Amino acid sequence: MNVMLQLGPYQFGLNTAAYQGLNRQTEYRWPSQDIFEGLPELQFTGPGADTITLEGVVFPEYWGGVGQIDALRALAEQGKPHQLVSGRGDVMGQWVIVSVSERQSTFAAAGTPLRQEFTLQLSRYNDRGDVGVSPGGGQAGPQIAAGNRAAAAAVVPAAQIVTATGALGTASLSRLAASLAAIDAIAGSVATPLAAVIQSVNQGMGLARSLQTTATVAGQTAKRLGNISSLADAQAVLGGIVLTTGSAAQAGSRVSGVIQDTLNAMTAAGEAVGSVATVRAAQIDVNRLAVGATRLRGQADDNLRSFQ
Repeated sequence: MNVMLQLGPYQFGLNTAAYQGLNRQTEYRWPSQDIFEGLPELQFTGPGADTITLEGVVFPEYWGGVGQIDALRALAEQGKPHQLVSGRGDVMGQWVIVSVSERQSTFAAAGTPLRQEFTLQLSRYNDRGDVGVSPGGGQAGPQIAAGNRAAAAAVVPAAQIVTATGALGTASLSRLAASLAAIDAIAGSVATPLAAVIQSVNQGMGLARSLQTTATVAGQTAKRLGNISSLADAQAVLGGIVLTTGSAAQAGSRVSGVIQDTLNAMTAAGEAVGSVATVRAAQIDVNRLAVGATRLRGQADDNLRSFQ
């Protein structure tokens, strides 16, 4: 896929949500001070708000499926900043999703939209670390550093991340196994081929197993260390989880798209509502795995940053 922009694990492109307009507004602060018998004096106090507005259209029948806008909402609901990278590979810093707007039109059976217009508003997150500038131009490091220590204290402990990763893998594997059995049960009664869905669910189960395995290895490492008190210790425990959860999030998104293609075909063929619901349940299970993996990746990253 030709990636136009990537926000955290979400990639904007023809296969997901392609935007037709990008507007960026960057403010620079010049507060004024009135003086006697003269023009107001202006003082540069640093950059202000930096915002990006993306406007585009998703055609679910041809590209991406109907889950793209919901995937963006799920990303926003995590309540955390995500790294923004351009299609050229330029790292643009940490950004948050401020709002997601959607307008649906041209509907198919069961109210499935064939056109989804969206507007996404992003705002730059202050990720400068513990260095700040005081009004007089000097460093305000001590105050901000204290805030960082408070934030670090709120970071989810590595042991909890390890446990949650294993739990996500176990729960996802159980749900996907049940979904696979249900899909196998209807495969002979529908006209739409379900081979791609079955393969996708099997891929999802493979992702769930990888989460289980990574959590087991990380748990053994954490037990061997005894006390995670340095960046090196945290990397030893969470390094594999960062990689595995990141891969699971991206792969899960791709698998969900494959299932959506089959759902579109089933809807167009007029398949029974129950059969469509069975396949959609599998997609929901995959989406839950992808969203959970994204959340855990973010928690692991936050934990590692707290030691830096």
